[in-house]
Amino acid sequence: MAAYREWEIEFSQTMTTLVTVLDGCQRTCDTRHVPALVADSDQLLAVARDVEEGLAARPCPIPSVDRRLTGLARAYHLHGSSLELLAKNGAKVDWPAVGDQLHVLHQLLAQTVTMMQEHSLRSD
Repeated sequence: MAAYREWEIEFSQTMTTLVTVLDGCQRTCDTRHVPALVADSDQLLAVARDVEEGLAARPCPIPSVDRRLTGLARAYHLHGSSLELLAKNGAKVDWPAVGDQLHVLHQLLAQTVTMMQEHSLRSD
């Protein structure tokens, strides 16, 4: 499992970015700061692209982790696109709905981190 450990180390910065971006989105939702939606959207879309490009260049040696990360990137992309529409259309923001979507992303991220940690423990 040395290949997984090596891959995990290389991918760690992207994982940190996934957490940081989601935390920023949560702050926007908590403060209901509409102007920040555009930046949050850009960040979600960028990190989703980074995950997809990173996995395309160097797939995770554990297929289930690779699939989980791909799904997480797609979820980030969908939420980023949703925020982009809200910001561009000037629609009244349904903050509880945005919060619910963020809650789902937090759960997906936590499940992914747990899965990766379990594989990391097995590779020790």
